[in-house]
Amino acid sequence: MTWAGFKEEQFEITSGHDNLVRYYTDTNATRSFCGSCGSTLLFASPRWAGEVHVALANIDGPIDRLPDGHSYVDHGADWWTINDTLPQYGGPTGVEPKDPGDT
Repeated sequence: MTWAGFKEEQFEITSGHDNLVRYYTDTNATRSFCGSCGSTLLFASPRWAGEVHVALANIDGPIDRLPDGHSYVDHGADWWTINDTLPQYGGPTGVEPKDPGDT
């Protein structure tokens, strides 16, 4: 899944608050979903304090930046191959620096 991160103070939900369902994880992260269809919408975590992550599939139109890394690379499907030189992160936390040559 691809996420776009935004500074928390620059993010605002302008409608649909009543339909937002939040799930609080045991790692103090918050995952937010549409209460009608169940679509994944938002993610916030202490690992990225001060950021709100929006599922890219929910953004209408282009975003103004390119990806800057890959997180949780240890959790990808067996058929998933990263073909770029962006930094890769994995390990138990999903955000530990990883050597792209590691398998």
